[in-house]
Amino acid sequence: MPAYTRITFDRRDVQALNACHVVTADGGFDDWVDSNDYSGGVGTQNRGEDYWVRVNNGGVSELYLDVHAMDDEIPSFANAVYVDLDYGHEGIPRTVRRAVAFRAGADLVEEAAIQIPDNARLYNVETKAEEMRSKAEELLEVYEVDL
Repeated sequence: MPAYTRITFDRRDVQALNACHVVTADGGFDDWVDSNDYSGGVGTQNRGEDYWVRVNNGGVSELYLDVHAMDDEIPSFANAVYVDLDYGHEGIPRTVRRAVAFRAGADLVEEAAIQIPDNARLYNVETKAEEMRSKAEELLEVYEVDL
């Protein structure tokens, strides 16, 4: 039964794990991706293997390592794992495009010289711009990284 330790990446939307160098008892490193002694990969279909990468709906990517697959006599867990990965989206995600549109709309609403037709609804320009900025912030929230 695997017992995983989790490492959260600063990069989102991991697509491929090219190398996963894990420290050994003698202070060297084994590349778990390149070795036939270890199995795993990106995606939940690899759950239960020696290593796997989970990408949640917000794009947050986490590497799970089975501690039972690691050497028992590791001198220190500090700097114990080094990875090479491919990440990101092809193109710009829809949420980012929408957020940019909302921010642009907020700027236009504030800068526009407004003429009001006779049968139109009136909106407070500042309130509408703030609503658009708030929606943009909400859409971009999933891309914020806590440092």
